[in-house]
Amino acid sequence: MRSKITSCPLPTTSQAWLHVVAAIFTIGPGTAAIMSTSRYIRKRNTVAVGYLYRITRIYVLASPLTLILGLIITQLLHLFSKPWISTVC
Repeated sequence: MRSKITSCPLPTTSQAWLHVVAAIFTIGPGTAAIMSTSRYIRKRNTVAVGYLYRITRIYVLASPLTLILGLIITQLLHLFSKPWISTVC
């Protein structure tokens, strides 16, 4: 039996890349900022804590972009019927 290989259309592929880039550039640095905040709280460095607080707020507002792009891609590919996506959503 031969398997049929289907290619992914360009808009869906570019949206998938946007989803990955959004995850890398919003969730990763936001997590790093949150994890390093406690160190500066212990050192009582109010300037650094204020800066990290501002960074954390920006990334918290930007991180839903990852979820939104993932839902758009799932809708375009008609994958909401898959069990692993239904369980996560």
